[in-house]
Amino acid sequence: LQGELFREDDPDWNRDKVIISQQMADKFGKLNPIGQTLEFDKKYYKIIGVVSDIFGSGVQEILPDIYL
Repeated sequence: LQGELFREDDPDWNRDKVIISQQMADKFGKLNPIGQTLEFDKKYYKIIGVVSDIFGSGVQEILPDIYL
């Protein structure tokens, strides 16, 4: 939806970045989440992108909100 994806050619740059789902982005309210910092599992990550909500094998199984 917005932002950028992980960089295939620069794994070090990817290390502290995350892409979040639209559902997670909605938790930021009207604030644009791109560039914001998110704490997850006692680590801090910079949000670089927002993707559409993705469903797994069926509509009941939603995949995680955060992609590391």
